[in-house]
Amino acid sequence: FFLFTALSTLVAGFIGHAFAYKVGFEWRMIGWSFGVAGVAFAQFAVLHHTTDSIGKKAYSALRIFNIIELVIIVLVLAFYRTFVIVEIQAAIGLVLMVLILEIIHYNKTKSGFSMGLIIGIGITVLAVVSHVAKLAISNWFNHMDLGHVLMAISLYVMYRGLQSEQKLNPVTI
Repeated sequence: FFLFTALSTLVAGFIGHAFAYKVGFEWRMIGWSFGVAGVAFAQFAVLHHTTDSIGKKAYSALRIFNIIELVIIVLVLAFYRTFVIVEIQAAIGLVLMVLILEIIHYNKTKSGFSMGLIIGIGITVLAVVSHVAKLAISNWFNHMDLGHVLMAISLYVMYRGLQSEQKLNPVTI
């Protein structure tokens, strides 16, 4: 999750935005694909992390849902080639699945990792809001730049949450 989401943020920031005038639109698909993979990895990792809190039946059903969702998203993204598909998958994956499952898990376990993901996803939502609302500090630091900086901050917060969990129980992570 961290690797693919970081690659997505880095590639999209540089190739998709900073040098878009040099490489063209098609190169944005690289960053988008890394982002889709990152969200899918987050969904599968969170399912594993929260299995005890949600039960085996819910785990199995959500795992099948994740596989079907990923196949559909990849096909739709390849056909329509629009960032809206990436945003929809991130909303479904991060907000409707990762956030809800981690809130359930946190309420049962007080997991530091769960709290890191909850806060990190909150920051991710701010990144999306800045992108959609086109919030910009200046012409040289526009809504796309702000969104990528917020995404990097959200990854850092999530990673710190993971570190807190590993200190408590490194075997289960």
